[in-house]
Amino acid sequence: MANVKLRKAVEGLAEDVAYVPEGPNKWSVAQVLAHLSVTERVFQCWLDEAVRGGRPAIDDAAVTSAWKLGAVLASHPAVAELLDRLRRDQAETMALIERVPDDVIHFKPRWARVARTALEFNTHSDDHLDQIARIRKAIGT
Repeated sequence: MANVKLRKAVEGLAEDVAYVPEGPNKWSVAQVLAHLSVTERVFQCWLDEAVRGGRPAIDDAAVTSAWKLGAVLASHPAVAELLDRLRRDQAETMALIERVPDDVIHFKPRWARVARTALEFNTHSDDHLDQIARIRKAIGT
């Protein structure tokens, strides 16, 4: 459902304006999409740490740093490519969750940590829909 809403949020967005920021020191739609992908990938690391018994240090800087977003956008991918990348990232996350070892699932404290970590990010794409709408309005699309 989130991907459907996200695709609608960027529907009709011209490639040349996808990289136009909302304003000084603000993100563009392309940067938001890069952030969603980076977050999904870092989220996989946080899940892995929880599965192995650790306590993931969930940190905004790990998923908002300009250099990480810039790496995703270095080849200037089209909006459709960014959406496809995010879809693949999400599919990998689901595959990880589906393959959590039984010993983790049966050890309730560890499973609870994995579940809490997963639940914190289940609406992440939806959380950025208003931001995308605001950016589009600011840049006149």
